[in-house]
Amino acid sequence: MAKRRLSDQMRRWGKHSISGWQKGWKGVAGLLMLGAVMALVPFYLGLATQEAARAACLPVGVSPDPTQPDLDCAAPPNTFDVSSFFASNADSTARAMAGPTWDVWAWASFAAMNWPAKQDPSLPTGFVRGVPSPTATFETAKNYDVLVWETFKEKRELFNSTINASSAWQDITFDPAQQPTSVGGQIEMCPGTTTSVLSKVNPHRIISQATKAASVVGDNTFDETVEVASPAREMAATLCAGYTATTNPTYDACVQGIFPDAYVNRRTPVGPRVWKGDPSQAGARPVFFEVKVNYDFWNYILENGFYDDTTAYAAARGVERDDIEKSLPPSEQRLAHPKLPFRTSASQGPGRSPNARFAYQADSTVAAFARLSDLNALPRVGSVQVKLAWLLLDPAVEDTSQYHTTYGIYYKTAPSAPDSICYTVGHFGLLGMHIIQRVHAIKQNLENTEFAHGGTFIFATWEHTGLGAYQQPTGYYYANFLAKQTGVGNLPFPFGVDTTSFPNIKAANAIQVVRQKPYPLASTASVNTAVHQALGCPPSGSNAPGSVWCNYQLIGTQFLPVDSETESIQYNQPYYLANLVVETNEGLQNFSGLPPELTVTPYYTDKVSIEGTGVAFEPDHPNVIFNRELKAPLNMGGCMGCHGVAQLNGYNFSFVFQDGQRGSGLDTQLHFEVAGSQGVGFSNE
Repeated sequence: MAKRRLSDQMRRWGKHSISGWQKGWKGVAGLLMLGAVMALVPFYLGLATQEAARAACLPVGVSPDPTQPDLDCAAPPNTFDVSSFFASNADSTARAMAGPTWDVWAWASFAAMNWPAKQDPSLPTGFVRGVPSPTATFETAKNYDVLVWETFKEKRELFNSTINASSAWQDITFDPAQQPTSVGGQIEMCPGTTTSVLSKVNPHRIISQATKAASVVGDNTFDETVEVASPAREMAATLCAGYTATTNPTYDACVQGIFPDAYVNRRTPVGPRVWKGDPSQAGARPVFFEVKVNYDFWNYILENGFYDDTTAYAAARGVERDDIEKSLPPSEQRLAHPKLPFRTSASQGPGRSPNARFAYQADSTVAAFARLSDLNALPRVGSVQVKLAWLLLDPAVEDTSQYHTTYGIYYKTAPSAPDSICYTVGHFGLLGMHIIQRVHAIKQNLENTEFAHGGTFIFATWEHTGLGAYQQPTGYYYANFLAKQTGVGNLPFPFGVDTTSFPNIKAANAIQVVRQKPYPLASTASVNTAVHQALGCPPSGSNAPGSVWCNYQLIGTQFLPVDSETESIQYNQPYYLANLVVETNEGLQNFSGLPPELTVTPYYTDKVSIEGTGVAFEPDHPNVIFNRELKAPLNMGGCMGCHGVAQLNGYNFSFVFQDGQRGSGLDTQLHFEVAGSQGVGFSNE
């Protein structure tokens, strides 16, 4: 790392200077030499400080080195030249370097996102939202520090009925109907909540994600603890274990009708809920989810009025303007089809995304953060979305020092009013983290150079190291809950099953979470080792203190849409990338294809031969358009393939954007819905 290389240089300089002084210490010359050396110390220290400042961020034009992680930069990393990986004449060795290079780039992104945030008690949140502290570092962050991403906008601050074009980034912009009374909202405190614990909470740190889709079966059906809808790939006997001869449905009806093994890829959608511990036993605790977006994402939605679902839908189903408008200056161009902002370190490139950042330099962005005068107009870094998985900690079970933690407010069903909610307080530990960024890689001497190679959305995911290894029990459990869906026409059994009258499968049927894919890949594991060494992490099993980030590992990075696992592995890219506590069941750990009833936006069908889906999941259906002018659609797996659902719906790979205000409800432990059965495709973050 830059600082350590510099300190080694200073030690060598000091050793040579002292030995020179020792040779002449008896005479005046020796004293003069000592004086000269001491006089030069401030000069050299000044140079050292400047060099450290310059070296903290990897310069533009220097590709990330998988053996030398760059963790000292407080801004998201530059993009880099991917020519050697993706050129048509690249050999197997060159292609294999793509994965570890993007992995170490992802770790630099993780460092920037998890940098302690700049404090300012005069601002509504007590922090300068989206701005790193100039006096802190990623490596030395305390496990309870408020981090840069934690100051991003929670999606309900952007998609609600009270938002408008004059809303400011630094303001708190929740709908009061979705806020606790402790901050002037309308939601009452749950009985038994300890006010002394409440005093520990940053009043606007709310662990409660917006719902993924509109309710279709009444009120208060939310998703704070429910994962994305997915095909139920487990065996029918496992899925139906909670039903009996007297339940509705019966066990036989469940096995033969809802989850028949003969239709394993075409079943009704389900969504997992996850617990640490068996939920049928005392002491099990649920996993909670949270989604946030950065300034560029927020600003783009605000400027275009896309916080309004009708406006956003019209744009998503629209088409790009004609070539006449494409010839206009960027400031005069207007796109009917949404395109989130991106960043690139190239001076020019493809795409006409509003607010795109060309010639991006991480070091100058750090400097811009430091001299920021308008706190509601941050330096452009492209759109960033983060999704988090949190565990409600038990200090008798977990060593809380081994987790990034926060005290947070979350919502429950009010015991005195089953159709109402109340708020309470918990101490949470970070279990998992997705970072999704829109970037354009630099490219040289590639075929079709008008278009970016290496993907424009980069998906990377981290887990707490305590979650376990490949095929090993984790101590976490999940249960698949039925998506509420009405029957579809007079379709042959078992399609279109009406599940609205069925009670959900009981948590007593919970299945132990096991990682089904050998992730992280060996190349990613090597990068993780290099990062942990750079952090000075103690040996595994040691009780010695270390950075809290020693307890987290990158599971993988997806950077290039491909059409098969065989092709993906050539680049050391995990095709079925999933986070164990965010995409848990068999359907999500083996995801590909498209969900039921998806109608592709005309923006793509105008130029690409691709059709929507019928009444069932279609695991072999293409789900990602990469370079619509030149390439056929691809069936990508994992995170990127899942988010391809939002792309084909017209929302630029973003479920946050797709769900909008339809997803602005509050979830509780009793009232929730598995999204994804009503024609928009399922959603996640």
